[in-house]
Amino acid sequence: MNKDRLDLFRSLFIGREDVHAIGTDTGIKAVRSPLADKVLAAHLDGAYRVGSYPIFNQHWTLRLVFDVDRHDYEGRALVRIIVRRLRRLGVSPYIERSRNKGFHICVLFNKPLRAARARQFAEIVLRGLDCPIEVFPKQITVEEGKFGNAISFRSSAMISITATPCSSSTTSDRFPISGPSSER
Repeated sequence: MNKDRLDLFRSLFIGREDVHAIGTDTGIKAVRSPLADKVLAAHLDGAYRVGSYPIFNQHWTLRLVFDVDRHDYEGRALVRIIVRRLRRLGVSPYIERSRNKGFHICVLFNKPLRAARARQFAEIVLRGLDCPIEVFPKQITVEEGKFGNAISFRSSAMISITATPCSSSTTSDRFPISGPSSER
């Protein structure tokens, strides 16, 4: 597996570096160690399923994920609505199938953003939609020694990344969301 490909995937989709998740028959399980290149390569080859915990350093994130757990016509219509809203706000999301359940709409930030601010942005995007949509990160902060909720990404994520990382200053210029540089 190409080291550049592993590094790109890691920079886009891996949050915390001290822990990762593995997919099992019964769900997702935390592994208290960095994600080894060998395991990540197996994931990208489709032989292994891994996930990551999006909050690092207790309250920072590099991505926001809308998890639409419907794969029917209404689910696809909902994805189109969310994507249209994001694009109107100047954000180009990455969209992937979420196993057999639906879709992930992923917003990648080019700088860390407080999880609370990312969730506020999600509330703006979802305002007025009457459908249950999970948003990751689910928490605004994670206590020391805790992980928060993991999210897994498909191994096909590297086939065609069409998303452009969103500048946190772009979101802060348009909304009452301040970027991490003013919050550190």
